[in-house]
Amino acid sequence: MVAHRGASAELPENTIAAFRRAAECGADAVELDVRPCASGELVVFHDDDLRRLTGQPGAVERWSLPALRRLRVAGYHPLPTLNEVLEELAPTGLGINLELKTNRRTRTSLPASLVRALHGNRARAQLLVSSFDPVALAVVRRRDPVLPVGLLFHGKLARPLARGWAASLLRPLSVHPERHLVTAERMSFWRRSGWLVATWTADREKELRRLNDLGVDAVITNDPARALACYGVPSPR
Repeated sequence: MVAHRGASAELPENTIAAFRRAAECGADAVELDVRPCASGELVVFHDDDLRRLTGQPGAVERWSLPALRRLRVAGYHPLPTLNEVLEELAPTGLGINLELKTNRRTRTSLPASLVRALHGNRARAQLLVSSFDPVALAVVRRRDPVLPVGLLFHGKLARPLARGWAASLLRPLSVHPERHLVTAERMSFWRRSGWLVATWTADREKELRRLNDLGVDAVITNDPARALACYGVPSPR
């Protein structure tokens, strides 16, 4: 069970509090989003714009880290750096699904910066790097062939990308299809290709059970406590 942006059904997404809560719930892993800010540091934040979560308009990549430090997610929580989140998660042993949020300007620079940032990091062995951008994942693979990658895709992409065909070139550990794309036929193809399957984002019991019956390896959910209860796994706390 992978907690989407932490236990984001209970606490503001991509915050230290949400990641701590995911660990308390008994999640196997957390998913988080990484993008660069203007001063070069990597921060954990989903949107390209700050407005939805902080109330402050403006692109994350145009704000320096000292300026971002003055903002609060949902009025209370600091916006964390990647290093701070990894330091928090390393002792938990949780898997970390790190999604690269790229654009045309950052699709090669962000993965290169990430690989440099992960060098010697004690949480590195817990990591998988995912992205909708196959170019970004190719940069990761070229710079660090050992670091596992996962290809994200959804139904609104062009047909080949929506079926995950780019994975045959990337040699990922896993494919990460949107939940609506998971069928018995496609599961058979992905299995024959040798990929693990982690699907997103499922919260309702009926859908959680359908995906489990199809044999996915991981479900990414906003509510890990509820999802684990659906599967009959009691919360440790």
